[in-house]
Amino acid sequence: MGTSFVWAVIISIDRINQVNEQLPPEQKIGFLLGLIGPERSPRFEKEYERLFPDRALRRKEGKLWMLGAFALIGFAIAIAPFL
Repeated sequence: MGTSFVWAVIISIDRINQVNEQLPPEQKIGFLLGLIGPERSPRFEKEYERLFPDRALRRKEGKLWMLGAFALIGFAIAIAPFL
């Protein structure tokens, strides 16, 4: 579970960096709160879709978030009898 979440965050940061590499310095998208936030910005998503129409990293990130969520649900079900 934790590994899935960590890899999803790493891919999210990579997406932000890839978009920022393509933008001029005055249009770069900042990291809100240090690491999180820009991936939820409508401007970021628009720029990402424009620069990377295949959206491969977004799909990978989404799959990892889902895998982590399912693992969390499975963990909660597994420990429920002990609570």
